[in-house]
Amino acid sequence: MRKMIRLSSILLIPFIIMTACVDTGQSVTQPVTGHSSDWRDGGSAEEICHEYLVSLGVAQSMYYGMYNEFADNIEDLQQFFPYPVDSIYCPVNGEYIFTVDDENYCIACPSNQMMSHGNILNGVVSWPPDPSEYLEVCRSNMMSLASGCAMYYGLYNCYPGVLSDLEEVMGNWDMECPACASIYMYETNPEGDTYTITCPLPTDPNHGSVVDGYISW
Repeated sequence: MRKMIRLSSILLIPFIIMTACVDTGQSVTQPVTGHSSDWRDGGSAEEICHEYLVSLGVAQSMYYGMYNEFADNIEDLQQFFPYPVDSIYCPVNGEYIFTVDDENYCIACPSNQMMSHGNILNGVVSWPPDPSEYLEVCRSNMMSLASGCAMYYGLYNCYPGVLSDLEEVMGNWDMECPACASIYMYETNPEGDTYTITCPLPTDPNHGSVVDGYISW
């Protein structure tokens, strides 16, 4: 039975990038469809592309939680975005490439006018985080774990009892907060119908938490 998994927002997470790219302070036009991305301002093309890839990865995991399969095209993910999905594309290289099978997905930036900006494979991005961006990286990790919880719920109609149960749906369940190198704190109830993922950073405030898909920041 298809079950709706609650989704409060799709997190767009900026990253500091490894290679230089063209800055685009103005809206750009998709090479294939000509759709203008007027809603998205600021940031370099590579930063924007990375944000889009992460957003699509989160939406892909939520889609799996609802339908027990991954979407093989961007149009199927429209329900998770408040803006048209045909405005989600690499500002330089155009439409993203979707590759899916029964248990895996990959969304990649194509190599057209410039080199590819990378990909997201089963929730794991191909570019390394910058140590100066601990807050963004930590929150990205928690959203990835939340996506894993949604996928687990799609299989068993309950959330995992312990975080290591996510190994069935994601290989990097033991990711750590980059600021304190500790695994995330996880809580659920006996029925498995709720969960909380919390940053383990021993400071007040920490980087936040995710409760049943709802983010605290």
